[in-house]
Amino acid sequence: MTCHWQKTKNDPKPYMGFYSKGEPALSTPPIVPGGFHHAMTSQVAPHPTALLHLHLEGLAQDIGHSQVAMLCSFLQAYFPQGDYNFSQLSFNLGTPESMDAYDKAASDLANTLSAYSRVVLFLTTHSDEDRGDLFTGYINKKPVAYKVLPFLQLLLKPLSKIINGADIIFYVCGSVVTNPQSCNGVKEVAQHFTPRSMLLFDAQHLQLASTVPYLQSLLDNTIIQGFPISSAAKVALNDWYAG
Repeated sequence: MTCHWQKTKNDPKPYMGFYSKGEPALSTPPIVPGGFHHAMTSQVAPHPTALLHLHLEGLAQDIGHSQVAMLCSFLQAYFPQGDYNFSQLSFNLGTPESMDAYDKAASDLANTLSAYSRVVLFLTTHSDEDRGDLFTGYINKKPVAYKVLPFLQLLLKPLSKIINGADIIFYVCGSVVTNPQSCNGVKEVAQHFTPRSMLLFDAQHLQLASTVPYLQSLLDNTIIQGFPISSAAKVALNDWYAG
């Protein structure tokens, strides 16, 4: 309908629904029964929004990067006048030197993004299937994993000014949820840094591509339409199953 409006805004004509070679295929406009699900309560309320992708250094392009890029492109269309920022920051907390470099880069980025009232943070890394630990970086070029609580404390501390009230989406496999100690670590981090929401998936081997439709619906309902995260998550699940 947007295309139709653009073509006919100087000479308004009814939208006929179906066209062939630029001409209406029907003699009268089609009648569509029902209504939009959110028509009575939704609103378009895109506040200045920043999307940040934190990812383990050296991750392959198809692990998190392409999926976050799709969601970034989806959101950006709602901000034609600006007020939108997309940033990526890799981390390697395996050595004191690499940790210092991350702290400085993260602190600088937090200062930049603090002007945005909405922040969506994606965290992409590998997880240990048995212990539920998260991979934090490399020592002598070998990957190392730490317990969830100390790792997230180190990772999020330099970003604390933008974590408060943010939405954090974990692009990690489900052992973080199914392992009680790791899950409790996530809860402690939530209590300390007070994000608005933290979203994790419990699939043992998470297929990131399958999450994109769900997250599109979730971000549309929360960031764009202004629904509370609790109700938006349920709507997004219904949309995901319906798709």
